[in-house]
Amino acid sequence: MHSTLSIHRKEFVDAYINYAFNKSVEKVFKEFKRGFFKVCNREGVHFFQPEELRGVMVGQEFTDWNLMKQVCTTWHNK
Repeated sequence: MHSTLSIHRKEFVDAYINYAFNKSVEKVFKEFKRGFFKVCNREGVHFFQPEELRGVMVGQEFTDWNLMKQVCTTWHNK
């Protein structure tokens, strides 16, 4: 059986996690969400996978510099 201390410890941890991940950021998240849906269609967001949505919001990292040089050289020589 769980002791009273164990039950209180679990309640404390649950409350702390709820505060850290939900309550403490609630106001900032609401403002972010409001701004986000000003530029993104609310109904269309569910079509994206999380990685794709991140790419839309922050851009894609481009690391193939050899391909970039090849394309730019070809374009510049035309």
